[in-house]
Amino acid sequence: MRLNLMIAVNHNCQLIVFCRLTDSFRIKLQEGSDLNSIILNGESYQIESEVTLETLLMKLSLAGKRIAVEVNQSIVPRSRYAEVVIQPEDNVEIVNAVGGG
Repeated sequence: MRLNLMIAVNHNCQLIVFCRLTDSFRIKLQEGSDLNSIILNGESYQIESEVTLETLLMKLSLAGKRIAVEVNQSIVPRSRYAEVVIQPEDNVEIVNAVGGG
């Protein structure tokens, strides 16, 4: 297991640390569903067709958590999670936000 850290400073000069354990996310699949391959935190994963980012986060038990999500190197605002549909071969990065200051 590998831990990746990203450190940032917000507009109030507070330190924000994002951390990711590379082996911590797993997706449970339903049998008989159409599957697509995506890259999730650097690893290949199979997901159902027509999955929104909101649904993906719920399956990962991350809905409502303090996280940041990037799809194909673009940060997705929380307000758009329900409308963003994950496409085959999309690169999804999910990091946990740890605040401090």
